[in-house]
Formats: sequence, structure tokens, C-alpha cells
Amino acid sequence: MHLILRPGGAQPTRCQQAQHGYGPGQARRHRACSLACLHRVAKDVSGRPVVSRRASSPLSKKNSRFSGKRLDQPVSTVLEYPEADGRHRAVPADTGIGSLSFSQGVALMFSSRSSVPAVGLCLLAVFAPSVLGQPTTQTRTVDPESGRADHQTIAGALSFIGNSPTAKWTVLIYAGTYTEEVVLDDSKENIDLVGADRDAVIIQAPANKDAITIKGVGARNNSIRNLTILTNDSTADEGRGIVIKKEGTGDNLSNITIDGVAIKTQAHGSNGIDVQYLEDGLTIRNCRVETISTGSHALLLRASSGMDEIRNLQVFNSQFLARGGSSGGINNDSDAIRVDHPLLYGVIQDAYLQTDGLGLAINLESGADGTQYLGLEHITVRNFGAFPMLDLRGSTRTRLANSDLLDADSPYTCVYVGTDTHIQNTSIVVDRAAVDPPIAQYDSSAVYGSGASGLRIFNSCLQALQWGLRLDNNCTDVVVSNSEMISSHYGVFLECGDNIRFENCTIIGDSANGKLATSPPEYHGVFIDDKDSTPTCEPGSISFTGCTIRAASHEENLDARGVYVKASPASSDGPVVFKDCNISARVTVTDAQDADQARAFGVVADEADAVNLDGGSIASFDRDERESVQFDVYNNSGGGPAVKTSGVKFSRWKGPVSATLQPASMTQRLINVAAVSNTAILAATALTASEQTITTGITQPDAYRVLSVKGNQGGMTQNVILIGTNFANERITDVIALNGTTLASGVKPFKTVSKIILPAQSAPGQTVSIGNTAKLGLYFAVGAGADVLQQARKASAATSYTLEPIGSVDAMYATVDVGVTTPITAGDSFEIAYLASR
Repeated sequence: MHLILRPGGAQPTRCQQAQHGYGPGQARRHRACSLACLHRVAKDVSGRPVVSRRASSPLSKKNSRFSGKRLDQPVSTVLEYPEADGRHRAVPADTGIGSLSFSQGVALMFSSRSSVPAVGLCLLAVFAPSVLGQPTTQTRTVDPESGRADHQTIAGALSFIGNSPTAKWTVLIYAGTYTEEVVLDDSKENIDLVGADRDAVIIQAPANKDAITIKGVGARNNSIRNLTILTNDSTADEGRGIVIKKEGTGDNLSNITIDGVAIKTQAHGSNGIDVQYLEDGLTIRNCRVETISTGSHALLLRASSGMDEIRNLQVFNSQFLARGGSSGGINNDSDAIRVDHPLLYGVIQDAYLQTDGLGLAINLESGADGTQYLGLEHITVRNFGAFPMLDLRGSTRTRLANSDLLDADSPYTCVYVGTDTHIQNTSIVVDRAAVDPPIAQYDSSAVYGSGASGLRIFNSCLQALQWGLRLDNNCTDVVVSNSEMISSHYGVFLECGDNIRFENCTIIGDSANGKLATSPPEYHGVFIDDKDSTPTCEPGSISFTGCTIRAASHEENLDARGVYVKASPASSDGPVVFKDCNISARVTVTDAQDADQARAFGVVADEADAVNLDGGSIASFDRDERESVQFDVYNNSGGGPAVKTSGVKFSRWKGPVSATLQPASMTQRLINVAAVSNTAILAATALTASEQTITTGITQPDAYRVLSVKGNQGGMTQNVILIGTNFANERITDVIALNGTTLASGVKPFKTVSKIILPAQSAPGQTVSIGNTAKLGLYFAVGAGADVLQQARKASAATSYTLEPIGSVDAMYATVDVGVTTPITAGDSFEIAYLASR
């Protein structure tokens, strides 16, 4: 049995665990025991020395707290010993405890006297595993100085052990630099290479050689722990840190552990850990692996053609850094973790991954198709290069949880997802979204799925430059819940998806998050499209429930659209559904800043029956009061209703808009309506050489009705801008072009008029008057002209309403021209029955 005595406190810190090779689970299994001193050699029951080393070893010099202590002073230590399963246990040793019991029947008993013997001898009774029927562990020690250990080289110790040993062997390596190639080949199994101090035990790979290689028929159940590996070979594909490879069909490489190891390689293609085949079981714990040259991966998993999958990778509390070379070049295709062959079951926890150049933090794209289950938890990624962070397209059932991914420089996608990828409690951010001046490319997504199915995103934040979340090429069975998707241009971009659900999410497309040199024409919260209008690639069943969706434009000539459904789902799938969502669009530029007048749209649909809105609210805001194309709901189909609503709060629309369920039956009365007059709002006013803003002398509309403008000279074509409110007291603007001396009617009904902007004259003597029309406004949207059911009039002298033919209905703006058959006489009242979408 092999015992190592180390200095320690009651509980080693996490950093101390990593330094000495203790895993987090092992630290929790510490128990107290009793020892009085360290200065004597302990022996197991067979009489073999347990630690044949001077008192200060195998302690780290910088961590030793025993220098200058007297022998009669009790000290606290850590006892480390191996178990039959090949794992090691670490136990803090304190005074006062007489005996302990451990798993698998191993018993250790420690005794101390009330006073320390003069010679400083401790009594140590050990019931070794061999006594209890467990396999024994034998030890060989290595020291580069002659005469201080069993061997001067690691290779010498391995040669002594030989092939197919019947016992578990520990090669205890003392402080020093070992310039040699360490090879565990043929049947070198059950061997534990342990450094006494990770910082002081250094294996330096010789020229044109790898530092440690594990290969051969029976090279299994081996471990490498608590040491440093350095390579500085300048030859490509040489000077790797640790290589695990299969050389023949009968090889059975399995159960390999790398624990508490620091690796640094410096040559092109010099991978930190290069696994070329693994039958079953690779554990990497408490390691730091760094490559600093082009084309080098910190951890590479691959296999030769025709070989089986790599099985059971476990990584805990480790760092993998793929960095650029020192010659000023970028890191060409260097990944922190790269999988080039199918991986069956892998877990990576508490890991830090960093790339500096053209590399990925985790790359499963090429050759990894068929990877089954990769668990990523508590992952921190910092990408300072130009490529994505995680490429999981070759993986099935990947779990990414409780992680923090920050892409500090790349304009590209952060995470490519594969089939059945689950993301939970994770932040994925492209920090470059805030750069100024804008970058020329815009292919930036926090998460991108192309043809993927089974995607789940819970309680996460996705933020990028162009797309927070992008799904295209028929992604199916997607659920996103309680998450944020934020970008400058598209919070969520969906193309040809089916069975996609968003629940209680915040979705934002806001130009304040960054801008692009080559920009799309607008900013969207949600954008839903087909792919090049291909009939076989239509949007399918898509729904949003309880979501906050917002778009904002702070840029010239760029619209803001809260929701834009460009392509209607197939009729069998029904429209895109928004249930109890709050949707808004905002434009902050003014006409003085933006001659092209950016526009705000709450919901836009280009095809009939594209959107259902149930509950919630829609609002649009435009800082430019002159902008007339501002709508909560905008039907851009040019035909029948593209949007259906039920129980939704909105007041500005360009319809028609129909009801998702049964429309509401409404009867609206407009009392004592004034006769049509060309000067009802503003008497003829002379134009001047410059634009005029009129806020006084305006007569308010007597009823909710459409207004008109009229010039006094032929050839007048200038625009007159009317600004006021609608029936819901929301600001509206109507821009009406003059038509010479002919009366020109607007399209929007006004409740009030607060401002009139008259144009500059195009010729001397021109005047403009503002009047009203016979087009009365409905308070709610309608789905078609036929939804207006009846029109009745109570003449000014009458005592009751009389039905009359329905006038001309404009379903786009929900107005009825009641003067088509009979002109309005001052004092007439009107009663209109219609089916309202509300």
C-alpha cells in the first residue's frame, strides 16, 4: 500500500485541490485521522517503505509548512492513498482520532502518544488492502539525481514494472525536469504516474517526440497525475503533450485518467491532448491545457477510419486554451476542444475554454456525426478570435447548462446547435455588437439551428449582432421558454420551421445593440420567412405565448417592426399565433434627421391569414410626428385580412383586420354631424416662401371623420401634413397631396387636430384650406366591407333613425362614406351596425 503524507489544513481550497490533484468529489470525502509527525518512513505490513523520501518530500517546497518546526509540535497533514479501483483518496490528518473505516473493507488505524518520542517516531498501524483480500499497490520512485530514488528516469521505472503487471503500480516522480519520451505501450496497464508537485515535476518532450504516449493492446487503467508537460518542438504535428492512440484492431485503450496536469505545447499541430482512439473511459480532471501555435487543438478526439466511436469522455474543473502563435499570425483552425469522430457519452463540467484566432471552443461539426449525448455544465468560454464558440451540428442530445459564453470579437455565430440540443440557465453573448464604426459583415447569431430538431432553450440569454436566435431549413419541435433573445436587427429569425413554441420570452431587435455597414432594411423583434419562396419550405405551426416583443430603430431610413410575418404558414398549420403578447415598435429619428422617414409597425403581415393575435397589446411609436405610415397592425398583403385579432389592445391599423373567433357586434352612433365643408378645419391660408406650422385658428372636427385639403391654383401638388389623434387618443398623421383646385381627401379619421404643416408655395398667391368629408370613422377595425351590416340616418328634424343604403366602405382604414347616396345635412345623426375585430 502506498501512502503519501502532505501538509494541509482541515479542508483544502478548490485551488489546492486542483494543484494537488484532488477532485471536488474527493475533497468531500475527506475524514479526520491522527498523526503526530512526518519525519519517519512509514511501512506497510509487508515491510516495504511507503514513502522513501526525505522529510520534505513529496511536498511542494512552496507549500510546505514544516520548515523550522520542532519534532515535538503536532502538525496537520494530508494522507493520500490509492484504492483497489485505481482511484486515490486524500485525507486530512488531525490529532485526536484513533481509527477510521473506508469503503471496500480497507481499514486504517493511527495512534499517537500523549508525548512525542524523543526520536520523533510516530506509531502507525496499517491494515493494508492485501490483508483484506484487495490487490496490492507497489511503488517505484524516480528522481533525476542519482541515488535518491529507485530510478533516475520515468522510462527506467516503466521498464522495471514490465508488461501485464499483476499488481497496481505507482510511479512516484520527485521534483525535477525529465527530458524524455514516456511511453505506456503494449501491456503497460494499471500504472499511475504521479508527480510530487505539479509545478516542480516537469516532463520536457525531446526533439521530434511527444511527451507521453499511451498505446498498444493492453494499455488501459493508466493515469497521469500532478505534473507539468512542456513541448517546444518546431516541427509540425510533433511535440504533442499526451497522445492516446490505437495502432491495431486488437488494441483496447480504456479507463485513462489525466488529473492535475498542466500541458503547454508550442508547435504547429502540437495538440495538448491528442486522443486518436478510445475504447471506453477518458477522465480529465483539474488540468490546464494550452496550445500557443497555429493548427493546434488543446483537446483533440479523433479515430482512424473504420474504428469504433470514442466512448465516455469526462472532463471536470479544467481549462483548455487554443491561442495564436508568437509570430503575429492568427491561430489557424485551432480549437479548444475538437471532436472529429463520433463520441458516445461525454460530460464536460466546470471548464474554461478560450480561443484567440480562427478556432472554436468546442467543434463537433466535421466527422462527429452520430455523437450521442454531450453534457456541458458550468462552462465558461471566452472567444477572442473570428470563428464561432461552439459548433454542435454533429451532435445528438447535447446539454449546455449553467454556462457563460462570451464572444468578444467575432461577428459570426456563437453556437451552432445540432439535433436535440438543450440550453438551460446559460448566457451566450456576442460582445462585439456594440462596436462603432459598424462592421461590414452581418452573420452573427447567438444561437443558430439549421434543420435541427428537438431544440430546447430555458432561462437563458442569447444576444448577438444580427440574430439573437436564428432557425432555418425546417427546424422542428423547438421550445424556447423564459429566455431573452436580443440583437440589433432580428431578435428571432425563423425560416421554414414547424412546431416551434416561444413561452414567456423577451425578444428584442434594437439598433442600439449595434449596427452593420451593410444593413438589412429594418429592425425586427420577430421575423418569419420562407426560403426563397420555395413551396416545400413554408413556415409551419409557430406560436408565441406571454412574450414581450420589441423593435426599435435609431437609424436613418430603417424601419422598426415588432413582428414581421413575410410568409404565411401552410393552410394545414394555420397562422402564426401570438397569445397574450405585448408587441411594440419604436422609431426615434426625426424628419430633420431622416429625409426618408423611417417607419414603425407593430405587426406586419405580407400574406392573407398569416397571423392570429389573441389578447395582449400592440403599440407603435414614431418620434417623427410627420410620419404617416405608422401602424400597430399593418396588412401588407394587398388583399383580404392578413391579421386576425381577439381581445387585443391596439388603435392604429391599416387593414382589413378580422377576428380570430366571432367578431363583436357593434352599433356606433355619430350625433349632430356637420355638413361637408372645404374650410371646416382651417380657412384658406396663404402659402409663403417657406413651410408653415399652424397650431392656432384650427376648428376641431365635429365627429370622428376623414379630412380634406384644397388648393386655389392648378398644378399645386405639395403635401399637407395633418397631425392629431384618433378615437383612442393616440397620435396619428395623415399626409395629403394637393391636387390643384380639386378637393383631395385623406384616408384616416381624426378625433382632434393639433397641428397643420402647410408647404412652401410653388407659385405666388397660392392658398390652402382644410375641410372635412362624408367619410365617418369606425372605432374598431373590420375584416371586409361586408362586415358593415346597416346604415341608418336620423335627419336633423326627424325623431327616429331610418335605414338607408350603406355607403362606400374602406375596410383598410375602417371608414364609411355616408354621403354617397344623400349628402350630409347639418345636424344629421348616423347609426352604423358592423362586426368589429377587437
